[in-house]
Amino acid sequence: MQPTEALAAVIRGVRRARGLSQDALSGIDKSYLSRVELGRSNVTIEMLQRISSILGVQTAVLVHMASALQSGQAIDIETQRFIEQLSEFDEAGAWQRIEEVRSESKRMGRPPTPGREEKILKALQLKTAGMPVHEISEELGLSVATIRRYLKTVE
Repeated sequence: MQPTEALAAVIRGVRRARGLSQDALSGIDKSYLSRVELGRSNVTIEMLQRISSILGVQTAVLVHMASALQSGQAIDIETQRFIEQLSEFDEAGAWQRIEEVRSESKRMGRPPTPGREEKILKALQLKTAGMPVHEISEELGLSVATIRRYLKTVE
């Protein structure tokens, strides 16, 4: 059984267990939901969160149930294995590492270019004085695209 098929069966089963029709999952296109429930469409995490919220189930529970179904294990055995793995990750300091990565990702990106603010002001002054963008580009030694981006930041 493929992961999409397992997740499809779980979503359909939980929906039916809750006594809900596909129409009851408002905000989700019925044809899309039908494709998901048939295992014919991959579902994004965001959409899975929406579906699980409407079903009143945590997203992780749907994924866990699909994992158990796919592996052919009983849910209680799969749950015990899940708990053991979480404990191993916790003991290995994985949660701390995850938090560090999350914090780092907030700071990621290209570092600010030295003198950027001054060049933005100079580009604005030159543009206000009527100089064309391509001449501003030559004057400041920057690409036309960069000058346009700079000018957009002050609009």
